[in-house]
Amino acid sequence: MTRGNGYVLPKVMGHRGAAKRAPENTLGGLRRAAELGATWVEIDVMLTADNVPILHHDYNFGRTCAHPADVATVSSTAVAQLDAGAWFPAEASSRSWAGEVVPTLEQAVAALRELGLGLNLELKPTPGRAVETAEVALDLLIRIWPPELPRPLISSFTRACLDVALNIAPRMPRGRLWEILPDDWQSDAATLECVSVHLWRETLTHAQTRAIKAAGYELAVFTVNDLEEAERFLEWGVDCIITDLPDIILPGTYSAAARDGA
Repeated sequence: MTRGNGYVLPKVMGHRGAAKRAPENTLGGLRRAAELGATWVEIDVMLTADNVPILHHDYNFGRTCAHPADVATVSSTAVAQLDAGAWFPAEASSRSWAGEVVPTLEQAVAALRELGLGLNLELKPTPGRAVETAEVALDLLIRIWPPELPRPLISSFTRACLDVALNIAPRMPRGRLWEILPDDWQSDAATLECVSVHLWRETLTHAQTRAIKAAGYELAVFTVNDLEEAERFLEWGVDCIITDLPDIILPGTYSAAARDGA
């Protein structure tokens, strides 16, 4: 069985850009992922108080911007003044990331176009804003997505977000995220017309891998930063490794492909 009109995920995808090589969910992080050889990235999107979609993962800005406020309470004007890079340790080259902004989704898409990167957009709503987040982010993406890039994958842990995606952006493929695969996973993924299933590295089993692949889905695993672990998942049949360290994991995809005779 094949789903999604042959939609195929890359072997390796940079997580939040390249989250152990550059500040996560920033334009600098996207550029760093491309420099390290990634051809696709996963990024998170949520809404500011005035409904501007921005790249951010946590419900508040404390961890990455040293600002205690919740994302949903801060205006886009105020968000633009935050420093999303100062917290990140400088590289061995003494490169400083201070001054990296929290980008808007529109800014990120412009960077993806410049870099030629494919996109896995994770809809990451703050509490109570699932439908709103999906509607605003996808309305923008429909209008500005560069036609020369592959269709973006829309993924989420939140079913309501993918319901919206199916209704308003049906041509954009969908991926269902779980930390633990539920018993009714196949019914859920089929109802949402997903092309892929994304699971946490600590819970994915070989048997689940076989079942998901037998059902015709692409399978991604997150977040894998160890090369031997990545190679094991690929040998099981996992299609896509989502990693903070694309420069470490990419060589493993080549060796696994060589062993498979690709």
